[in-house]
Amino acid sequence: TDASWIGTARITATVTDSSGAFTSNVLVFNVWNHYTNDMTLTDVTISYSLVFSGLTPLDVNATDVAPYTLQQLGSITAAFDSTVSFEMTNSHIFGHQDIGTESLTIAFEGDPSTPWGLWYKRTSDSPWENIVGAVASAGNNGGVVMTYTHDGGLMGSLNGGTYAIFDVASEEVGGGSGGGGNYPPATGVYGLTATIHPDAQMKFNWGYEDDSLLGGADFVAVYTCTGVGCTVDMSTPVFTTSPTLMAWTLVGNDGESYTVLVQTENGQYDGSGNALTGGGQSITVIADGGVTPAPTIEANSPIIEDTGITFTWTATSTDDVEHWMVCWSGSQSVVQDSFDSVVGDGACAETTDSTTSLTVTEQDICDGECNTNMFFAIGAKDATGNVYSPSAGTSHMSAIDFSDGVVDPGVIDGGSDSDEDNVGEDSDGDGVTDGNDICPQTPIGESVNSYGCSHSQIDFDEDGWNDTVDACPLLWGNSTVLNGCPDADEDQVSDPEDDCPNTFGTSTQPTVGCPDDDSDGWANANDSFPFDANEWNDADGDNIGDNADQCPNTPLDISVGRDGCELSEESSLLFYSAVGAGGIAGASLLFFMMPRMMRGMNAEEQKDRMKWDDQVWQEPKGMPMGPPVEAASQPEPSLTGVSRPDGYEYLEWPAASGDWWYRSGAGLDWAKWEQ
Repeated sequence: TDASWIGTARITATVTDSSGAFTSNVLVFNVWNHYTNDMTLTDVTISYSLVFSGLTPLDVNATDVAPYTLQQLGSITAAFDSTVSFEMTNSHIFGHQDIGTESLTIAFEGDPSTPWGLWYKRTSDSPWENIVGAVASAGNNGGVVMTYTHDGGLMGSLNGGTYAIFDVASEEVGGGSGGGGNYPPATGVYGLTATIHPDAQMKFNWGYEDDSLLGGADFVAVYTCTGVGCTVDMSTPVFTTSPTLMAWTLVGNDGESYTVLVQTENGQYDGSGNALTGGGQSITVIADGGVTPAPTIEANSPIIEDTGITFTWTATSTDDVEHWMVCWSGSQSVVQDSFDSVVGDGACAETTDSTTSLTVTEQDICDGECNTNMFFAIGAKDATGNVYSPSAGTSHMSAIDFSDGVVDPGVIDGGSDSDEDNVGEDSDGDGVTDGNDICPQTPIGESVNSYGCSHSQIDFDEDGWNDTVDACPLLWGNSTVLNGCPDADEDQVSDPEDDCPNTFGTSTQPTVGCPDDDSDGWANANDSFPFDANEWNDADGDNIGDNADQCPNTPLDISVGRDGCELSEESSLLFYSAVGAGGIAGASLLFFMMPRMMRGMNAEEQKDRMKWDDQVWQEPKGMPMGPPVEAASQPEPSLTGVSRPDGYEYLEWPAASGDWWYRSGAGLDWAKWEQ
């Protein structure tokens, strides 16, 4: 064979008549290489064959390696020993567009009726992968012949690595609903405990009898039922997770009884359709969602001394109260309407028991000397940690004005109080005489405190916006658009509500006030198409946005067109023979060509064909093409994965690689998931 023919060739045929008129036609074709190598190892014979384009040298060899024992294959829980094992080296890996037919034939001693399977691992630390399409048959001279072949239409040439034959054909072995091939997990759940938390939350933790026996297909399933003496519904789990996660939180209703069963499963079922399990445990708990019954609290006037401020109160219905707390704020509405928001922020003091008195100092309240109005509210706390303070009325509250010379501004209760000290002229008619009124021009009809000031005359955060119009009365702010709220990045989203307070942004979901380059409402960090205003999500990962995707549930590793639907496959083989002239009696060449290189075309046909090829022959996801150049070591935070019930977001990256990453929130760095 003349190697100079390899590559693209043109044959031009011209016919001329006796008058000198002529016409020509051109045939363009490719001539490809055909590489073969037969190798004999210990107790096995291997034949390799590949048709490929170009002049790249190719050398494929195989060497013996020690048999493998007790190997886990894919997600199968059982362990297997190899019958054949060898290391294959390949000097060059071709992409699917550069190859024709590739075949690997392995002849060995064995029983043809055994469900043999060919498995592969790239490195010693890699998991075994089943080579789908490998077929075992009886050999002509006895034994077994394992054959793997493909036409290069959708995949490149075989990679170097370790190949082995086990007596299991695929990961589907033992599957189904019934039959002798089913098997349960090798270990079960052990040590199930429950911890009661406030707001009716119950956290469950568990371990395993022997976690070294957990298989790749094993998972944890959680089942529940509600009510005293209830029967757990085993038809569908309420939560499933990998064995690496050994905790789950249930949010229930106050006083309700819950039974929770946790067990290991692997997706196998017995003949009755029941999930096979390695073992499970159950536990029953009662949710605690509040201080029940809620106590009635009456606060006495605080006693102010040099040593501190003593608060006392009386209370009824205290059966569920373990101890008490006093919380404070510069805003009455905060401690009255949002008592829970103050708890845990360092603005509370607690008793050590159910005693109804507590002494605090200005150091406790203001980290030093106080110099402004402060409002105080009494609250109750139960043994679980639930907190209660009335939101209606002010009987559980008191106020102290720490300004110079002022003792008690009083709690605004919707009215005004007058006493015998408030005598004389009251020019603004607010019930506080001018001699005691520090806000002498109160608008008519507005309620005031004991010093004659209404909300419209108070600017607590001193930002120039009085409290009645200040959208953020406790936070200094200079935004005229947002009525006194802080807006550091000037994106018209107040800093407390801005998920990116220092970066201008217009996003509305899932984060607010973050960069959104295409103005589709989705923040760049959560937008799969940050520069396309019509797309933001790609549920099936085929790079076609969900809004345009006509097939939104396409499986991974399926080539798709612009509409997101699977493309059809096409492949063919052409045998071309030519007989030369000028003394050459005859010659024949075997030409192996890709479908898009099969015949001569004029210019317009060539353009149409190239468009068709760009769709049909696009590379499948995850297919390598040459050595990586400066490859990223982890996915970018801007990539979006799939949220699971365990509260984490998961991403397979690179696509179809089998490597999974996780994180606890959008925009955070990804961490690699290790089993």
